[in-house]
Amino acid sequence: MKFTTAAVVLMAGVAGLLSSCKQEQSSYTMDSLQGVATITGVVKYNPGYQEVASGESVLDGYYVPVEGVTVNVNVPYSSLGISGSGSKAYSATTDASGRYEIQLPMSASATSINNVEVTVESFYKTYNLYQKGSQETQFVVIPIDDALYNVKNKQNVNANRNNVNVVEDLLCDAEYEIDAEYAGVATITGEVTYYPGYWIDSSGTPKESEDRAAIGAEVSASVTIGNEQRTFTTTVNSNGTYKLSIPVSVKSSTSSVTLSVKSYVAPYNDYEYDTQSRKYVIVTDEYHTYSGRNAYVTAVRDGEVEQVFVLGSY
Repeated sequence: MKFTTAAVVLMAGVAGLLSSCKQEQSSYTMDSLQGVATITGVVKYNPGYQEVASGESVLDGYYVPVEGVTVNVNVPYSSLGISGSGSKAYSATTDASGRYEIQLPMSASATSINNVEVTVESFYKTYNLYQKGSQETQFVVIPIDDALYNVKNKQNVNANRNNVNVVEDLLCDAEYEIDAEYAGVATITGEVTYYPGYWIDSSGTPKESEDRAAIGAEVSASVTIGNEQRTFTTTVNSNGTYKLSIPVSVKSSTSSVTLSVKSYVAPYNDYEYDTQSRKYVIVTDEYHTYSGRNAYVTAVRDGEVEQVFVLGSY
């Protein structure tokens, strides 16, 4: 009998405890969330080059719906009748039209939800750069696979009870390595010579020598890629010529290039009069340093530009 009484008391205590827990959690039950607010909209992305009509092409600023990406909606706890800071997240996936729809439960006492944050999770798609062909008559597409897309216009909206709240289009742009944009090529060729000084002809008269090939001289091209200055180098071959291929943005047909030749060491022949032989003789300086001024050229994509350097003392 004592055991039965104790059991009844214990069961009553448990029931009271459960009742107390339920009461504390009642701020977030379906009984208190008697309305809904519907959030809907469209997600679009810029795939880069695309033919929008026969013979008409665009590079940028043309957005199309994107399927299969996740849209997140964050609702402040205060709008759900829950005390404390923070928010509750809801999500949906866009359909073939880029459309999403999310229903948000609302507190029985609320007529609207304020400061609802709507955003898009990052996703990967192909982004198409383009360049005109070498004859500038047709477009050539250069796809960048798996370009990262991020939304550029996250939205904060107010949603009303039992209404369909249409959100402004969420637009997503591609992010990719800047090098991918520089798939065009320009070629720079030329020759580098230096003035070796003098020679003595058969009559004993000093004569100026013809310029000679600066074999092994280093030629550099400085090019701006994105916000970075990069340098490309080559050496002069046995014919005294050089050839440099530099990247050019596929969005542009030209690139400004600074060309330079590293200081070059070679023999220099001067002459003096020998009083004993009463003749002019050659005096050689084995360590004469030759240099040239920088050159500024415009390199053309899919084209070639020539620049000749004559090294000497300035």
